[in-house]
Amino acid sequence: MIETTPISFNRKSIIGFIAALVAFLALCTGMLPLPFTILLCYPPGIILGIVALVLGLQAQREIRQSNESGRFLAVIAIWVGGITIIATLCMITAGVLLYPYISELIRQAWQRINP
Repeated sequence: MIETTPISFNRKSIIGFIAALVAFLALCTGMLPLPFTILLCYPPGIILGIVALVLGLQAQREIRQSNESGRFLAVIAIWVGGITIIATLCMITAGVLLYPYISELIRQAWQRINP
């Protein structure tokens, strides 16, 4: 009978992957045209993106040392976490820079509705 040893899967790569998915979901939800979605979604998105990036990098190092599985999930966590952080910061910057124009458009639209 052939005995097989179970291949261990790196837990940090799984947790980093899940954090990256939730961070990406927070980024996409923050772009919805609903009130306060930016305030509710972007801060956790940045935090979870950082968590995904750090856990992905730690998982890569551990996988190299211990020959565990999960390299693909760690790479996805690194990329999605990093891209989510950059995209969220870009959206926040665009919102801050465009705020005067957007508030003026909202004021004009409100005046047309309620003369």
